[in-house]
Amino acid sequence: MVALIEDWLQKLGFINAERLMARAALCAEDSETLKRNLK
Repeated sequence: MVALIEDWLQKLGFINAERLMARAALCAEDSETLKRNLK
């Protein structure tokens, strides 16, 4: 039972980490386009 919960938490953590990475990449892209538009 505990192993199942740990596996589930790992999957959730992995998914959250991927979402955070994707969001960070989007923010970086947004700042790059802003810099280009300001030039």
